[in-house]
Amino acid sequence: MEENHSIEVVFPDGMPYLWSLARRYGYASDWTDIGHPSLPNYLAILGGSAFDKPADCSPSPGCTYPGPTVFGQALSRGEAAKSYEESMAQPCDVNSSGEYDVNHNPWAYFPSETVSCKSGDLPAGTVAAGALVSDVRGGSLPTVGMITPNLSHDGHNGTLAQADAWLRAWIPVLMSGPDWRAGRLAIVVVFDEGEAAEPVPFVLLAPGLSGVRVSVPVNHYALTRLLDQFIGAPPLRQAKRAADITSLFGLAQLPGRTGSVHRRGWPSSRAARASADDARRGAGAAPCCPAAWLPDILIRRSFPAHPERGLGSRIPPYGSGAVESATTHGNRGGWVGWRDRPVSRAHAQAQPHVVPGTCAADPPPPERGEIT
Repeated sequence: MEENHSIEVVFPDGMPYLWSLARRYGYASDWTDIGHPSLPNYLAILGGSAFDKPADCSPSPGCTYPGPTVFGQALSRGEAAKSYEESMAQPCDVNSSGEYDVNHNPWAYFPSETVSCKSGDLPAGTVAAGALVSDVRGGSLPTVGMITPNLSHDGHNGTLAQADAWLRAWIPVLMSGPDWRAGRLAIVVVFDEGEAAEPVPFVLLAPGLSGVRVSVPVNHYALTRLLDQFIGAPPLRQAKRAADITSLFGLAQLPGRTGSVHRRGWPSSRAARASADDARRGAGAAPCCPAAWLPDILIRRSFPAHPERGLGSRIPPYGSGAVESATTHGNRGGWVGWRDRPVSRAHAQAQPHVVPGTCAADPPPPERGEIT
């Protein structure tokens, strides 16, 4: 999560490294904050609401909020959740000190989740050592989570050049881990607020995503909705009315859940998914329970993309019933329009990276119409 700069200040010259990532993968050109100052935006992303749009205050009577958070939703479903806070002195620290600002650590504001916060809200460490790099290298990143740079590295007190350098140091580390190398990692960089009401940068890095620009109005609640989609939870509070990022970026539609399992048949628990994936790797097959990661918001599902159809075109998982294709205008990458087409079982089964039936535990998909 970066701080306090609008998109027109950041792109293209303010943070050239981030701009290079935005052009290579994808970004939104009309992403807006929820309000001012910082705290309401962090609460909105994690809690699905800005609540009473508080001033920046430390967690205390009158400045705490009811759960659940997205992290709490994940934990209640047997998934892992962590937050990595740079320069924080101790887990779930409710007091700002030095380069750490508790206003940028929203989990600390939900007293109903204090126990979970104290075990999962951790000092981030550095690219050389600490909780984050250990989890990246070990392939033990949680299901959902957040990274917050310190005040010098998030653009709040430091310069945009410092924020860009921080990303230049961390992004290659994240991409060197097993999640990214296996095509299971996705990364979001988003700013909490601009100077006024202007759009802020939102950049999405994901396998198969190339040169996408989303120009429709979107705000932070769409990120809350995306998290809930990934953990199979109902959209939290204001996220119910938020835009669907997966559709806007042409990413595969995400499976929902029925009871304790996904409708596509994926095991719901992390251990069950790992066991299923290990069995498939032993048989020489690709994992069917992929993972994805966002450094501001950590997610363990992948964004499968059709490898042959090119820019602006993605095939959703079988069962969503449509191939979603988007055309682009010139080299600007702006969306022109969508068309939905039925997907045949035969065609879907030819795409093992999006077909639940390729996993032994998955039920066979129903018959559908042919592609036209």
